[in-house]
Amino acid sequence: MPKEKKKNKMRIRMGRIVTAMIGIVVVMMTVDSIRRDFFKVNSNGKITVDGNFSIKPNDPPANIASTNGKRKETAVGLEDTEMEGFTKYEVAATELSRGYLVPSTAEKPAMPAENQRTVDLSQYKNEFYSISGSQMSLNEEAAEALNRLMADYHTATELNDFVVYGTTNTYTADGSVCPRAFSENAAGNSVDLAILGYESLITYDGMDSQSWVIENCGKYGFIVRYPEDKSTVTNQEFCPWHLVYVGQPHAEIMSRQKLCLEEYVGMLKGYTVESPLIYPAESGNYTIYFEPASGDITPVRVPIGGGYSISGNNSDGFIVTAGK
Repeated sequence: MPKEKKKNKMRIRMGRIVTAMIGIVVVMMTVDSIRRDFFKVNSNGKITVDGNFSIKPNDPPANIASTNGKRKETAVGLEDTEMEGFTKYEVAATELSRGYLVPSTAEKPAMPAENQRTVDLSQYKNEFYSISGSQMSLNEEAAEALNRLMADYHTATELNDFVVYGTTNTYTADGSVCPRAFSENAAGNSVDLAILGYESLITYDGMDSQSWVIENCGKYGFIVRYPEDKSTVTNQEFCPWHLVYVGQPHAEIMSRQKLCLEEYVGMLKGYTVESPLIYPAESGNYTIYFEPASGDITPVRVPIGGGYSISGNNSDGFIVTAGK
């Protein structure tokens, strides 16, 4: 009899344990379901486009800037954003001239490269191109992209004939193969190219086998800053030797839509956080939208999960690019 009682007690205890475990699982599933519903981001009003999306023809030109600088992130509630899944980032007005997408001019130059990560190209470059001089500074991200661009150029043409003639400082006096200087060079994202000829350097005209670089640089985040048919917009003649790194997906969009930087930045002013430009890439979507500046400090809305960059526009607002 004592043995039977012990067995019955064990059965009762096991039954209670199983019942308790089932209860815990049910509670956990219920809590997880509530959490998912609570944190679900509202996607109403977003615009998805492919490589052939249409462009608003009457959007006025604008300008765009970068991801570094004096910014302060603070929490923001639904009453401020009317959107779940966002926080706000306080950005100073001084940041308007910083970034990959700033259309720099002599009157309103882009912010110099002093506060960004740069590398010495003489130590950082690969074997598929040369540099003119013993030391040359370039934004690290742009340098990585340049190495990939030149490696793939060699694969496509079997040539190693490009020379980086200048970056932040390009010689433009008599005898220069790059006869014009541009204010955006100081930002550290520009590359001025030449061709290695027989015992001399030759001005790069964008022709022959070397045209591969112009035709494909958008895949690597570079643009020809002053394209052949955009002089009425840029106020500059065609400069095939002057490349500027603007990053992805911006370079690819500009290349596909045949837009210069001024046109592209103007187009982006038509997209908001509520109705952004969503650009599909192979590994995921980019989300791009414009936030207008508001005095000395602008509260820019950004995704809570991170993975974004903020770029000023050199005049009246900021561009947010959320990663893939």
